[in-house]
Amino acid sequence: MNMLKRSTSLVVLAILLQSNAVVHAAKGDKATEAALTTEIQNRELADANTNTALQSEITARKSADESLAKSISEISLTPGPKGETGDTGSQGIQGEQGIQGEQGIQGDTGIDGQDGAKGDTGQTGQTGQTGSIGSIGSEGQAGPAGVDAPDRTTELCALYQTLFDNNYIGDLTVPTYCDVATSTYSVGDTGPAGGIVFYVTDGGLHGLEAARSDSGSATWGCSGKNIPGADGLLIGTGAQNTTDIVSECNTPFSSAIAARLASLNGLIVDGWFLPSWAELNEMYITIGMGVGNVGGFASEDYWSSSASACVTNPFANFTLCSAWAQSFGDGTQKGLLRQTLAKVRAVRAF
Repeated sequence: MNMLKRSTSLVVLAILLQSNAVVHAAKGDKATEAALTTEIQNRELADANTNTALQSEITARKSADESLAKSISEISLTPGPKGETGDTGSQGIQGEQGIQGEQGIQGDTGIDGQDGAKGDTGQTGQTGQTGSIGSIGSEGQAGPAGVDAPDRTTELCALYQTLFDNNYIGDLTVPTYCDVATSTYSVGDTGPAGGIVFYVTDGGLHGLEAARSDSGSATWGCSGKNIPGADGLLIGTGAQNTTDIVSECNTPFSSAIAARLASLNGLIVDGWFLPSWAELNEMYITIGMGVGNVGGFASEDYWSSSASACVTNPFANFTLCSAWAQSFGDGTQKGLLRQTLAKVRAVRAF
């Protein structure tokens, strides 16, 4: 660094001397110029000597450093006494978890511990299946004799008499100890429900009776509807015909149709219905115009409960149905359109 500064000073001095030399040369000062040149040469020589001395100093110091480094490397170091343990440093950041090692060999089973305290009782389990029936046990001793029941024979026989009188006896057999008066009827008699008997069977025990007056006039109902089951024609089919008609004809105006008027005839004794084709004809023959009109019929058409044919018009897309009726003026049986008004006379079986 010193050598650099000296070189720089010489350069600056040379520049100044040259400048002065130029100036003095211009003035013709030759003696001064010679003196300056000599000064510059002397200083350059001194700087050269200084550089040589510095170079020798650097070489000497380098040799000394190398010798010192060699000596240090040959010194055998002896550890000094161990110092006191320093304060524990703060815990470092936890490292990542290592790979799990292999499971070790299972150790020996330890000694059984003491039994713990008894736990609470658990909930009751579901009931198991019923076991098989056990064998019948021995017969127990006979109990004391019971008290005799009261004699209800009179009441029982009176009930049978009532059933018979109202034609509710059906297939029941009257006990021999009951003296039931078994009434028999003939055509023209007053029947069990107060009507006029017009047909008998089983020697007069059973038969048909007609109401003593008409239930009014009405349409047959269900004018465009086929009614399965309401096609019975024979004696004994009128009741079922009536049931089917009332069940199927449930329009807003069905309360006034012939079958419903007939079934509502009885206020005290029920079981009234619209007669079938054959039952209506039997009335005409036995209590109608054929024998002096005992039943008080009008000389008009009367409805039966027997349905007739239904015809569908494929062009107009509607159906017309008819039902059997009979004129009590001349006895003619005919099919009438169901929307036609005709007389209604209810009948009942006994």
